[in-house]
Amino acid sequence: MFGLLYDPDLTEIGEDAILGSDSFIVAHAVTTNLDGSRVFATAPVKIGARTVIGGGCRIDMGVRIGADSIVEPMSFVAPFTRIGEIG
Repeated sequence: MFGLLYDPDLTEIGEDAILGSDSFIVAHAVTTNLDGSRVFATAPVKIGARTVIGGGCRIDMGVRIGADSIVEPMSFVAPFTRIGEIG
């Protein structure tokens, strides 16, 4: 595992999964409203067993990646995206 987990308490990684170097797993977001107030949101990330996350990827909040999936290097996986079979 060579990736960076910004929110390890909100991230589930299956057995034998590989996180490539400089990959980022981020289970939160901060947004500023028009009135200047800030909103902090979180959603768990699930990465299935034997999944490969290529180097330089960013996986955002709420993403679920099924077992045996491959995310190509330098990919951006947008919030709440589903990839592969989710169990």
